[in-house]
Formats: sequence, structure tokens, C-alpha cells
Amino acid sequence: MSSPTPSRRGLIAASAWTVPAVVLASSAPAFAGSGKVCGPLTYGVTWKSPNYAFTPNSAGVPNGAGQGRVVANPLGGVVPANLARDREALLVTVTNKLNGGRVRGASASDGAANMRVSPFGVGGLGVSGLTVMQDFASNVALPTPRSAHGQTLTLQFSRPVKNLRFTITDIDSSSGQYRDRVWVSQPPNAVRAASGIRGTGTQGDPWRQRYNTSSFDPDSEGGGNVTLTYGDTAMSTLQIHFWNDQPNALSGNGLQGIFLSSLEFTASTC
Repeated sequence: MSSPTPSRRGLIAASAWTVPAVVLASSAPAFAGSGKVCGPLTYGVTWKSPNYAFTPNSAGVPNGAGQGRVVANPLGGVVPANLARDREALLVTVTNKLNGGRVRGASASDGAANMRVSPFGVGGLGVSGLTVMQDFASNVALPTPRSAHGQTLTLQFSRPVKNLRFTITDIDSSSGQYRDRVWVSQPPNAVRAASGIRGTGTQGDPWRQRYNTSSFDPDSEGGGNVTLTYGDTAMSTLQIHFWNDQPNALSGNGLQGIFLSSLEFTASTC
């Protein structure tokens, strides 16, 4: 992002690929033991209030840690008649963890704030996203390994999902302030990344900009976008790790941010 004052930036960090809970789900309507009729449906997440609500934890008021919950709705709003009666709400719970002694949740002058819905469309997609934004308690250089000082976002689905797809936007860099690094706990089946993005999205090779001065407008530009697509294996949790690889002293307290948008998947209706 380009701005005369420190604004939103980068995201994510964690460990090597780990395998989340895996559950096999039927692709055809089925009668549960209770007599319920359940079947597959495609869902989408709309990141806006009141659909999404964030609750800070006891330490969350100053540093932005806590838990968010959002209801996933059927795409197009249409549910087949044979599935409508027994359909149960599908919730996505988002929890963040701040790693290291100096990182803290942050907000920017444009209104974007950690774990809140963006006040603008993101990544040129024309839709809002969930903001992941952080800075550090001072401009003193981060201790090594810098990957230990960042934020971990955990997505938890109330039922196993398949064919998960979403976009992380605004992975960029700004000389002296931040170099966004992002990786995920489970490798996607397919990735579509902007031309300047490098890396495979693993702990050892996180997504990042090729150059250290590649900053984009978080609303209108997609130069920091990475779209992840998962396959037909069911999953119930996924982690996204976000950290700052800026060496030496920081400027603007290392303020950085990324956004999570366009979340879709298939899941059973009950």
C-alpha cells in the first residue's frame, strides 16, 4: 500500500505443513440416524457486520487478540427443498494469537483494524475482507528469528468442509517498515498468485514480494493477492501465519496488514 503515513500491511507465520483434522463427507443427500435429511451445499462468507462479530479476550482491548464468528450462507441464497427443513447454521470461528513479546494488534488511519471487517473493498476484488493488522511496541530491530514475532490466525469450521477457496490480499513490502511474510498450515491443491509474489506458502518459503519496495493500495490493487484452492478432502481447521521480515530498525513501528476475502466451500447442510 502506498500512503504518506504508516498504513496497513502484511500477514501470517507459523510452522511446517501440518495436517488438519480430516473427515470424509458424503456427496449425496443422506438420512441421519435422527431422521434428518442432509446433503452438500456450496457456502460463502460475507465479511460485514452484523454477519461477523469480534469479541476481544481479556488482553484484547489494547492488542487486538480475541475471537470472531461469522455465519456462512448458501451461495445464491437458494436451498433445495429436500434439504431446507433440516439445514443447520454453519459457523466459521476465527481466533488469533499474537506471537513474541512485542507484536500487537493495530489499526490504521484509513479505519482498518485488526480482526475487524475492512471498511473498504480489498485487493481489487470489490468486496470487503477480514483485516489482519499488527505493529510492534517500538522501532527497535526485531530479534531473530523474526518469524517468531507475528500473528497466527486459526479458522475453525463447525462442520467439515471441502473445496475450500479464499484470497489473501495485500501481501506487500515497504522499505524500512515491513516485509510481509505469509504461510498456511496445510498446502493448497492450487495457488494463483500475483506476478510479483514469490514463495510456496510454507514456513520455510512463505509468500512474499519479489522486491522489498513493492507496496500496493489495499483497496484497488491486486498486486499482493494470493488465491488458495483446496481439494475434495474434508477439513475442519486451517491456520494462517503472518510476520514481518524487515531487518534492522523499523519505521512506523513496523505497521503491516493483510486481508482475508472471498471465502467459499462446500459442506453438508447438517
